[in-house]
Amino acid sequence: MIEAAVFDVDGTVIKGNCTYLFIRHLLNQGLIRHSELVAFHQAYRSFLSSREPITKAIGEALKLLEKLNPETLKRHSNLFYKNELTGQFNEHILARLHQYQKEGTVIFLASSSPLKLISLFGQAFGIPEENITASTFHPKAGPLICHGAEKRERVSSLLNKRGFSLKNTCFFTDNLSDLPLLFSVGKGYWQGNKALYSQHFMQKQGIELLSFLHFLPPASREGWPAADELLRAYYQDKKSLLESAFFEIIPPECTPESMRLLTGHPSLPWDLETMQRVFYDPVYEYLNRREQYIYNLGHCLFLEAAGLDPERYKPLIAIGELLDVSYEMFRDIMEWTSPNKVGEAVKSHIDISIVGNVSIALMTLVSHNLLFNRMGIGEDKQLRLLERFTSIGFNALFGNGLKLYWEQQPEVNIAMEDYLRVAYWANRNKLQIPCDFWLILQPEKATEPTAHLVDVFVENAAIAIQLYKDWQRYHPWIQGNEPYSGDLSEGAVNYLSIFRDIYNKGSGGVPKNGQRQEAIEMTQQAEAGDHLHQTFETYQRKAFRALEQLPITPEYKHLIQAYTNLLAHA
Repeated sequence: MIEAAVFDVDGTVIKGNCTYLFIRHLLNQGLIRHSELVAFHQAYRSFLSSREPITKAIGEALKLLEKLNPETLKRHSNLFYKNELTGQFNEHILARLHQYQKEGTVIFLASSSPLKLISLFGQAFGIPEENITASTFHPKAGPLICHGAEKRERVSSLLNKRGFSLKNTCFFTDNLSDLPLLFSVGKGYWQGNKALYSQHFMQKQGIELLSFLHFLPPASREGWPAADELLRAYYQDKKSLLESAFFEIIPPECTPESMRLLTGHPSLPWDLETMQRVFYDPVYEYLNRREQYIYNLGHCLFLEAAGLDPERYKPLIAIGELLDVSYEMFRDIMEWTSPNKVGEAVKSHIDISIVGNVSIALMTLVSHNLLFNRMGIGEDKQLRLLERFTSIGFNALFGNGLKLYWEQQPEVNIAMEDYLRVAYWANRNKLQIPCDFWLILQPEKATEPTAHLVDVFVENAAIAIQLYKDWQRYHPWIQGNEPYSGDLSEGAVNYLSIFRDIYNKGSGGVPKNGQRQEAIEMTQQAEAGDHLHQTFETYQRKAFRALEQLPITPEYKHLIQAYTNLLAHA
């Protein structure tokens, strides 16, 4: 019998890591300087990139917090919780927690984040501090991290003091470091990646997979601060609609009903178990591992800007996100099969085939007229949407493929017009598809001047997005704020070679093998970066001038502009 319930916090009760979010809050408030964050950011980036334990990053965070005045820390902890963290709650998990409380089950919290932050959850949900274990800092011992096997021992001790045992306890988590505790409790709930569930503990008795989507705020890490408050408020208002849009296209479980929904055939003899493994699971594996979901936010926004009810067109909202998943699958296939990726984990031929087929199926599915039939769209509009989605989708796939090819080459000479064309193709779908909602679903408002302004807006905004992404990757390095690692942030080197050739007068290549290029003076590098940023601003101004002339309300013009800015961070 389950008498106690233990909840991990980061990634489970909230969507994200509250330690990282709080450090960012303190930085924005001017309570921490950038120079003080070097050790923390190095540890945190190592955790994100290589999946090393987060213990080192938490330890560095605790050292930073310990330096703050206790009253200041307490005041800003409460401000942070009230103004920023409450919007990060996972409603599915909170519903479970509240249900346990109603039934009289005793609730415990266990987290590697600082106790000062986690105790705020306890206060909000009526959980006493003696039922919470989290990381602390001792002046003599230093960081005391609640993580891995240590978390299991601490939870066991807490339970024993209250007369409970691990065997009459359930535990909710999304983190592999919690496996020692997950394997010890009477009932475990895994909220993490389905593939990890299958790999590590699908056969373990008493562990259940929670299959709902892990829906994160748009650009929840570095990108989200770029969104203004109006866009944040819009997101919060539409959050449940955005999340449910995925299930309108692809339900998470393969059943006769969900197969009928996808194919339009009511009674074909599907092998449901195989379909779950080779289609549904891979789709949700990719969806669940995404750090941000902003394209569905944009699709909802453009529908409303056009005066359309997004609830009626709910399946259209998630199309952009699913298209981007198909591009992500395509990129993975290229990475897995690249002969240059020596020493890295390579997927099996079967895995690559499955992902390839799913990618093609997604591209076909999201532009299938069955999707439009569900919304009662006329046949003429169905055909126009089908034509536009197919054209834009494959243009974006080709653009991303060509960009990936450039990034994998040691030296590629790219003409400026090629750069601009591929930047447009690669980013066009993020804006063109939702803009087509205006032009196709409301033809009476889509006059020729409006259609022209839409094209001008999309083309210039798509190019500006890529320019800004490249500048973000390049700028910290040329300013000397971070060492060159041998891979200039995911292939930006090939795009920037255009500006290097123009402004560095052909005086050598970008440095390789971790060595700073001494042949190119820092001033010349800075000129290239400045020119890149100025070019971005030029295209952004062109885009927003066209946006300003479109026949939509000022509020939605502001929201679309904020959303377009956010895309550059995604």
